[in-house]
Amino acid sequence: MSQSGHSHLLACPPEIHLEILGHLKRIPDQTPLRNFSCVSKTCRDRAIPFLFTSLWLNPESVAAFRDGGAFSHFRPSVRTLYVSNRESPNGEFIEILPFIELLSSPAKPLHLFPHATNISVVNFTCPDHLTPGNYHTPSSARNNLFVALWREISAFKGFKNITVSSPISLPHTVFRERGFVDSPFETVLSNLSPGAREFLGPVQVLATELGGGTVLLPPQNFETIKISTNRLVLQRRPGLTSGLLFFVNSGETLKSLEIDLNKFYIINWPNEDCGTLMFPNVTRIRLKSKTWTGASCAQLLYWFATHCPNTESLMLHIYRRYTFGLSHIEYRALAGLSKLVNLELPWPHEARGIYTKTQLSHFIREMIASGLGNLENITFGKSGRGDNPSMYIFQECRVDRSDKMNDVKIWFKGRYCYSTATKQFLHRSQTEFEEVEGSNEDDLNDVFAL
Repeated sequence: MSQSGHSHLLACPPEIHLEILGHLKRIPDQTPLRNFSCVSKTCRDRAIPFLFTSLWLNPESVAAFRDGGAFSHFRPSVRTLYVSNRESPNGEFIEILPFIELLSSPAKPLHLFPHATNISVVNFTCPDHLTPGNYHTPSSARNNLFVALWREISAFKGFKNITVSSPISLPHTVFRERGFVDSPFETVLSNLSPGAREFLGPVQVLATELGGGTVLLPPQNFETIKISTNRLVLQRRPGLTSGLLFFVNSGETLKSLEIDLNKFYIINWPNEDCGTLMFPNVTRIRLKSKTWTGASCAQLLYWFATHCPNTESLMLHIYRRYTFGLSHIEYRALAGLSKLVNLELPWPHEARGIYTKTQLSHFIREMIASGLGNLENITFGKSGRGDNPSMYIFQECRVDRSDKMNDVKIWFKGRYCYSTATKQFLHRSQTEFEEVEGSNEDDLNDVFAL
């Protein structure tokens, strides 16, 4: 920037600087924000709080932000915290003992940041060893650390949005008996400070306690939850039972769920006809899977229909189903979501693989008659042909109830495509809906193919 450019920038009132910084902070790459902070001392002072809106918790950052630390006066600027046993997103592992010490430090790192509303638990994995010693991490520490971590997060009422990018568990490695007198869990405790021992708990949390739903968490205030995991265990009543259903006490506040998974399991208890775990305020659900291995997703849809009955928007992005289609049994599982307004999901499976628009209109009417009486917008998706597997084709439909005297009308838009290779939408050939029922040229085979 020229000297005159610097002068003009410095002459701007603080409100203009803050507006500029507000735009720069939305750019994922922080280079423009850093460049702004290098213009002058004034720009630096105004930009630094924006540079600390997100913080990766590790021993060094906690020390810097504690009372009296070099950056303690920037604590009110922190809005997002990242918790992991890695020193950085691509860094080395923090061994499990120092990690427990970090989470249990007297300063209570999470509570140092009262204005933080977002927390991300990222890459929570663990090396096989506790110390350079000759024994593996005992599985007995896994449950205690899991419960202690979620109790700590749940106790902080400021968190509204949470992201979990991988399973939160320690490896199921077997303790090697190499002359140790104490049990594995007692050996872990003996290597911790008094504060960390209190954090982890004096008594081992058994798998049967988690599986029985007897472990309770404080009430939570989560509103949006994003989970990415290979395996999700779902339950039907309150009480902490599985590694990623940590939000069981957010029943009154939770509004949005976004889950990326490959496998799922549902825990049922004897004599349990229906679930008592409810999320009545959830209105938006997005389920995604690239390598779904389950034979049917009907059970998964039944679970959400039972426990999130007021959902208004459902996006079902299961890529294998874009190839084979959803079965009618899986579609029937949606019947419990009577308040659905917007629905995006794979195309309905049919033996010949061909649907005309008239047939699809009848199919939509069947869904409406089955209980989805509030549907307004439906988008069907299908993968491209074998020579173009990275292309997905979508057909948008709209339900028109404006004519009170006659049956509903189904309107169609032209197809559009999305390429997973380029991450771009293509071929938006039509932006307006049109009614095409009764047309002699209404074969959707050319819509659901390239």
